[in-house]
Amino acid sequence: PQDGEGNTIWNRLRRRKVVQWGIAYAAGAWGFLQGLAYISELLEWPAQLQKLTGLALLIGLPLVLVVAWYHGDRGERRVTRTELAILTLLFLLGGGLFWRYQHTTETPTPTAATDNATSAAADADAGPSIAVLPFDNRSAKQDDAYFVDGIHDDILTQLSKISALKVISRTSVEQFRDTKLPIQNIAEQLGVKSILEGGVQRGGDRVRITVQLIDAAIDAHLWAETFDRDLTAENVFAIQSEVAAAIAGALRAELTAGEKARVDAVPTQSIEAWESYQLGKQRMARRSSESLAEAEQFFRKAIELDPHFALAHVGLADVLQLQIEYSGAAPAAALTEADKSVAEALRLQPDLSEAWASAGGNAFRRRAYNDAETKFRRAIEINPNNATARHWYSLVLRDTGRHDESLEQIGRAVALDPMSPVMRNVLGHS
Repeated sequence: PQDGEGNTIWNRLRRRKVVQWGIAYAAGAWGFLQGLAYISELLEWPAQLQKLTGLALLIGLPLVLVVAWYHGDRGERRVTRTELAILTLLFLLGGGLFWRYQHTTETPTPTAATDNATSAAADADAGPSIAVLPFDNRSAKQDDAYFVDGIHDDILTQLSKISALKVISRTSVEQFRDTKLPIQNIAEQLGVKSILEGGVQRGGDRVRITVQLIDAAIDAHLWAETFDRDLTAENVFAIQSEVAAAIAGALRAELTAGEKARVDAVPTQSIEAWESYQLGKQRMARRSSESLAEAEQFFRKAIELDPHFALAHVGLADVLQLQIEYSGAAPAAALTEADKSVAEALRLQPDLSEAWASAGGNAFRRRAYNDAETKFRRAIEINPNNATARHWYSLVLRDTGRHDESLEQIGRAVALDPMSPVMRNVLGHS
């Protein structure tokens, strides 16, 4: 095409070095992106960085062309209408790309983020919800505290298997150990309608467990019971199942057939293996190199006492994973052994939510995101109250760029474990 002055547009673009600068810029940008992709993979940088860099370079192209136009030939200053049209289109292209990016990847406002993260919590608040406060140790021996905490943790776990209930995780209720706060205040902070209190007394070969369910809104007892039994694994687990069933009935939370089977299941016939498992969990919660080494030994002892104790195999897999981060364990060896341990747990108990979550954690650490997602989703399907599975699943979603879904999952996790600093940190980061 002619511009009316006998010169083609192409010749004028070349004379002003617009074409040369455009080709040089494109070649340089392509080389830069190739190098960035290599470094990002090597250092495991997020994929979002490459997208943002590519977009910035694309927006920069029209700016480079404009600069080249005005500085390529200082002896020629007159701009024709055709040239003005071209420059206008270049600016519109850059502006359009920037506008589209702003409206497709714009970070939610704090209010919008809060709404997304807590929408699931609002749905859960419409149904029955409960927090199980740490039980009192009423035994003569202070050393029985680990046993009391084990009973408390197991009852909380049994309740969490009931999908119709919103059950607050142990990390959050632990903040209210020996508290003097009124029940209404505790329930408000935890976002629940009901509170379960209890105490455990162990003496010789007998155990007495006392529990009471309280309606937090009116501070009134809904149900209370005292269980006085011989100290056997069968009796301990029977009490826990009875408590879960009674609370479900009092709160009108219906159990499915699968949930009832999981609540009634006896994980081990050995009270010694159960005690060793509880000691392992309590050591693991401290997250120090020394305590994790102790936890590993307790889990191995539990497995030795009862090789069919699926939860003990899960505990071993979890502590092996944690030792990579806290103790500097070799990742390949630790994850290989953790895979074997969690595989054995799933062979023994295929519908064990904790085992699927642990398997998902192994896959996540290997950056096998599709496999990790499948396993975390299965853990949540079995137990919607599994806050840990939701937390780790949110990380999978975040790392794969599915930010809205990630925010929803970590929001649900925080609703189940509102006092957890780790989960609130992830929520804030997301």
